[in-house]
Amino acid sequence: MTALYSKKKRLLIVAALVSFLLGLECLVATGEKESSAFALSPRIDSEQKEITFPQYTGYVNDEAKLLSSQDKETLSRLIQELQQKTTVEIAVVTVESVAPYEINLYAVKLFEKWGIGVKGKDNGILILLALQEREVRIEVGYGLEEILPDGLVGEIIRKYMIPFFKKGKYGQGLVAGTEAVISRIAQQYQVQISGLPKVAPEEAEDQKAPDSDSDGLEFILILLFIVLLLGWKSGLLWYWFFGPPGGGYWGHRGGGGFRGGGFGGWSSGGFGGWGGGGFGGFGGGSSGGGGATGKW
Repeated sequence: MTALYSKKKRLLIVAALVSFLLGLECLVATGEKESSAFALSPRIDSEQKEITFPQYTGYVNDEAKLLSSQDKETLSRLIQELQQKTTVEIAVVTVESVAPYEINLYAVKLFEKWGIGVKGKDNGILILLALQEREVRIEVGYGLEEILPDGLVGEIIRKYMIPFFKKGKYGQGLVAGTEAVISRIAQQYQVQISGLPKVAPEEAEDQKAPDSDSDGLEFILILLFIVLLLGWKSGLLWYWFFGPPGGGYWGHRGGGGFRGGGFGGWSSGGFGGWGGGGFGGFGGGSSGGGGATGKW
């Protein structure tokens, strides 16, 4: 009897949730035109407005003037040695602001403009700090997504960078985060980078498996998903969760410890290639849409 009562109670809860969401969808859809126009206009303006991206001058580009000469030297040395031993290309960039873009889109566009990584290998990484927004983004090329999955990148940001940034120690945070990224890559490529601290972040732990009695929860989640799909191309619920139907950068995948992923497949022109013992330009790599973003 108790089991039957529990089952009926659960079904009543599910029915109530479905009814509530259906009513909410109908209510939201009535104001779709006004709300959609209002919400989309800033994005359209941001896309159409041209901004000037910085020109790269080396591995480290400190537009916001946050790094000491020692920070720049340390970063450049580590990145150069990694490139020589693995062909992986890393760019570290600081800017005052990424306006009018959000940092994820700015990172993709800068990655595209510079062509970070070797063409065909797409093994580039962009580490971008935006001072006014108080955000940092690590954008990962296609070829490194298995080595640096979104969850791991988010963990690197949270553990090695944000604590320093909160104290205004931007140089130390960028060095620590870059060292963690390089350590992970060197570990996977089985190479030694001289002077690199023993920083080898492990994969982020998988989420715990659901309990055996979670069938009811799964059933509810499926129903909620179906209800959300009812808003396809007609309601704002779809727009809020998945972005505008048919495209738009808000609809690309996410991930990571904070705000991972973002945007896929921006091809890059690139400049020249790496030569000798110094910086000779990036090799034409593409953004993989992976990575993570952190805020402090």
